[in-house]
Amino acid sequence: MIKAVIDIGTNSVKLCIGNVIEGKVTILKDINEVTKLGEGMQYSGFLREVAIKRTILCVNNYVNEAKDAGAVDITIVGTMAIRTAKNVIDFEKRLKELTNIDLKIISGAEEAHLSFLAVLSGFPEVEKSRVVTFDTGGGSTEFVFGDYGSITREMSINVGAIRLTEKYFTEAPISKDKLNLAQAAIEREISEYGVSEEGAVLIGMGGTLTTMAAIKAQMEIYDAQKVQGSKITLGEVISQIEDFASKSIEERSTILGLNPARASIILAGACIVCATMNLCNAKEVLISDRGLRHILLTEPIRTQDKNQWKREYTKE
Repeated sequence: MIKAVIDIGTNSVKLCIGNVIEGKVTILKDINEVTKLGEGMQYSGFLREVAIKRTILCVNNYVNEAKDAGAVDITIVGTMAIRTAKNVIDFEKRLKELTNIDLKIISGAEEAHLSFLAVLSGFPEVEKSRVVTFDTGGGSTEFVFGDYGSITREMSINVGAIRLTEKYFTEAPISKDKLNLAQAAIEREISEYGVSEEGAVLIGMGGTLTTMAAIKAQMEIYDAQKVQGSKITLGEVISQIEDFASKSIEERSTILGLNPARASIILAGACIVCATMNLCNAKEVLISDRGLRHILLTEPIRTQDKNQWKREYTKE
């Protein structure tokens, strides 16, 4: 059976189409588009009309792509920007009118939970160790603390790349002094949520880290298989941050491996990664290309038995 999941995030919309046979998923298409749905939302609490229009248009195009691919089951989910927007009802109504599909809004805790399960599907070896996973988004970051395959703590914090860009990085390039002050403030923000762990395996996912992996590998064309399971060290993260900070948005857009649509928020996202690594005393982070869209291709039934959520994913 061919299924599709469309994940509407604060910064981007993702489409994943997969052929599901007896619990195994073969990925047929996995794409995304930056629509910045949550842009400017931290000041008003409302989704902007221009952002709503471009996001709904993108989702409708993805629905049509899924149908053309033969998808018989299409799920649309929304995360941080949608669940906190004051005009979410209007957004839901307009989306349903255009696509004829109901939007499912995922709670922060459930988003963190599903992100952890996505990691388990790609890194089965982490079941034998303590692990911290984090998923950097445009409006929030989800953290899960795991111990031998079981979740011990999960949380979604109001720290995301778009929000931090609007708060700390309104100019580009940025001076070293302002960068240092912003980094210290971001690390304080994250630490206030109790993010701290010694000796655990750190695994990150989301557009920021996959982009940083693509930059490290100098990818002209993004290769999910090469990104999945790759690593980036703290030194490499710091080096990329310094490079982003020294450039204008236009100059960042020319960096090999960086989608120009992410150029304005990549610095803030990288600072979240750096702060998380510092708080967890991690010298490197493993990178996962998998996320909500992959796990939700299978039956999204939450159970106490995490083994039921593990699936094998292959790239066609």
